[in-house]
Amino acid sequence: MKLDLHSAWEIRAADPALSLRENFAARDGWQTATVPGTVYQDLLTHGLIPDPHVGLNEAEVQWVAERDWCYRCRFDVSLATLGPQTDLVFEGLDTFAEVWLNGRPILASDNMFVPARVDVAAALCEGSNLLEIRFESALR
Repeated sequence: MKLDLHSAWEIRAADPALSLRENFAARDGWQTATVPGTVYQDLLTHGLIPDPHVGLNEAEVQWVAERDWCYRCRFDVSLATLGPQTDLVFEGLDTFAEVWLNGRPILASDNMFVPARVDVAAALCEGSNLLEIRFESALR
């Protein structure tokens, strides 16, 4: 069985005053996100930045690369449909990313050009599951 996780994503700028768990648990600041996609695309969609490809707007959006970004997605699974090994496949996570499934760390990535495959059978729950990704600023 294959389940594409391309919908129901949310994005939030990480608040440096909060812990990682507090950032993911925050109720405010979340916006819908497109996956696959980019932070810039999501911010542009919500009117939070000017189009960086127009005029000199690129200078106005430099702050985006200086921030860490949190993405999260809830999805449902039925354990009856899963096999003894269930892989979560990442075809490209931008540079520095940490991934959690249901609060358990499952992957740390440092190269967006290297796909990753992680056996997540032990971390999945019957029903609702939460996938969280923190993208750390590559500039820092």
